[in-house]
Amino acid sequence: MEKYAPHPEWVKFSGYAETKDMYLQKDNTGKIITLLECNNYVMKGLSAPRCNMRWNLEPFMKVQIEAYFQRAHLKDWQLIRKNSEKLIKSFAVDPKTLKRINN
Repeated sequence: MEKYAPHPEWVKFSGYAETKDMYLQKDNTGKIITLLECNNYVMKGLSAPRCNMRWNLEPFMKVQIEAYFQRAHLKDWQLIRKNSEKLIKSFAVDPKTLKRINN
C-alpha cells in the first residue's frame, strides 16, 4: 500500500486538497487494484474514525467490493480484504449447474 499523491492541478480545481489519508495498492503493471480512504469524522462530539476500502473481484466475478471498518484496524487491511473475498465467494454458484463454487 502506498500513499496517494494527487497531481497539484487536480487538487487546485477539485477542491479536495485533503488526501493525506488515501492509499493505493498497485499490481506489478502499475494498475491500481485497491483504493483505501480513511477519515477522522467527529459527530456530536464523538470521534468516529473509519476507513473505506474498494476493489474489484475480477476475474472471479465482475463486482466491486466495498468494506468499511474502524481506523484502528487499518493495519489489518489485507486480512479484511481476504476475508471479505472469501465470504463473497462462499455465496457463488455456477449458473449452469446451480452448484456452489468452492474457492
